[in-house]
Amino acid sequence: MTPNSTTGSLIDGAEVVSSLVDMIAGAKTKLIQVSAIQSGRVDDTGSSLFADIPLDTSEGKAALLAKLAEGSGLLANIHTVDGQFDPTSNITREDLAVLLARILKLEMFKPTGTPSFSDVAPGVSDWTVNYVKQAVEAGLVNAVSSVELTGVASRDTILNGLPTYNNLMVLDASSDGVHRRVEINNVGFIALKGVADIYGGNGAQFIVADGASQRIVMGADDDTMHGGGGDDYVGSLGGNDELHGDEGNDTISGGIGNDTLDGGTGIDIMYGGEGDDTYIVDTASDQVIEYRGEGIDTLRSSVSYMLENANVENLVLTGNGAYGYGNGVANRMTASDAGSVLYGWGGNDTLWGGASRDRLYGGSGDDRLYGNGGNDRLYGGTGKDRLEGGTGRDYLAGDSGNDILKGGDGHDTINGGSGNDVIYGGTGKDILTGGTGRDTFVFDTKLGKGEIDTIRDFNPWEDTIRLENAVFTNIGPKGHLAWNAFHYGTHAADADDRIIYDWFSGALYYDEDGAGGAAQVQFARIDKHVFLTVNDFVII
Repeated sequence: MTPNSTTGSLIDGAEVVSSLVDMIAGAKTKLIQVSAIQSGRVDDTGSSLFADIPLDTSEGKAALLAKLAEGSGLLANIHTVDGQFDPTSNITREDLAVLLARILKLEMFKPTGTPSFSDVAPGVSDWTVNYVKQAVEAGLVNAVSSVELTGVASRDTILNGLPTYNNLMVLDASSDGVHRRVEINNVGFIALKGVADIYGGNGAQFIVADGASQRIVMGADDDTMHGGGGDDYVGSLGGNDELHGDEGNDTISGGIGNDTLDGGTGIDIMYGGEGDDTYIVDTASDQVIEYRGEGIDTLRSSVSYMLENANVENLVLTGNGAYGYGNGVANRMTASDAGSVLYGWGGNDTLWGGASRDRLYGGSGDDRLYGNGGNDRLYGGTGKDRLEGGTGRDYLAGDSGNDILKGGDGHDTINGGSGNDVIYGGTGKDILTGGTGRDTFVFDTKLGKGEIDTIRDFNPWEDTIRLENAVFTNIGPKGHLAWNAFHYGTHAADADDRIIYDWFSGALYYDEDGAGGAAQVQFARIDKHVFLTVNDFVII
């Protein structure tokens, strides 16, 4: 930079306009606007006296505005040698093109996969370089620059990008050990080395910090923050943000908006604030803080977790998450695919099993339990519960209350418990027990040799068998079975008989044409010597 006595300056021949801005408490800040640099220009190496900002763009517009405290130095260097990133060398526009050509390794500023550091120049921090390198390789930025922060700690540094550009800036705050405050606006992608308090203003921005302990607070747009190593404070004033503590014992605050909070490794404290937030937990020592009325929140945990002390509604277990415990509100809980035990406790809960063997306990309240895959065990508890086994050989217990229990696919065992229950065996050879109360057994799946259910405690004075007319296609109109359609014996006696009960074996048969040529099909078995009548059968 070649300063002169007027407002004009030159950076490698490009015109610069600067002005002083009065800040709070009498501080002064210099606003620097740099014009775009044309193709082929080589950047000078900056120093403590001179600044150099490579801001190449394809449209010939200024890509970045920089505000720095008076007396601050400015260093802007980035270079590639055989694909390497090195913030101590120079870059041409052609060098940048080499980086931008290595594209499509990220989507929406989110790094994927395991980074390789084989292309990183020696002596450069892996954490910062990881995100810088990947963002550049993905073609997510229109301009690249770096700034070395020096000067007086009491003076704010303000960096402004243009909203129409995705700028990438590397902030180096490690040179003098001074802890300073930096405000960023519309910069796009920021990588921080060293210690600084970062405050975001306008624009949706992505910031990743190095291994030091940082304080990062972004503005009202949809931002992404990575604290990096160290014990960080990562927060936001608004917007639907992604906040990552990464390594260390971090404190994360989402503010207003539907945020995702991920503490990373270490013992973290996470506060979502208003909005429907999502928490990522990897240790039972992580603390989640939510207050009532702040939205419908979800906690995703790879370890066993209790919602008892957090006003969080939804719990999703992942990985090795073995046990999940609800609280007094209406929880929605999901087991991991490795197999989990879920306790709903109070409230009207919804519990979902995974692909393996799960145990689901509804507790008190009117709960819904779904086993999904695997051989599951479902316990409704008190209240009017709905239990569905899904696939597999499941066990369903309604316990107390008027429950609905559906076995689903597989050979299931179902016990209604006390109350007036409705029991569906589903497909397979199921064992059904109504328990006390007026229970209903529903047959609404295909008939066949492998589809014979056993009812262990059918009481003709209290219980009912319902037959789906889409399956029992010629059984007659809806309502009670016709008086002449029921027969005691081993087979139909005349053309009107449809349901046949074998008094000596307990077998129940359906015959679609009575004494005609069609073969009868057994669909159930009850106790022997039960006094059945047509009133025990209802067509639906």
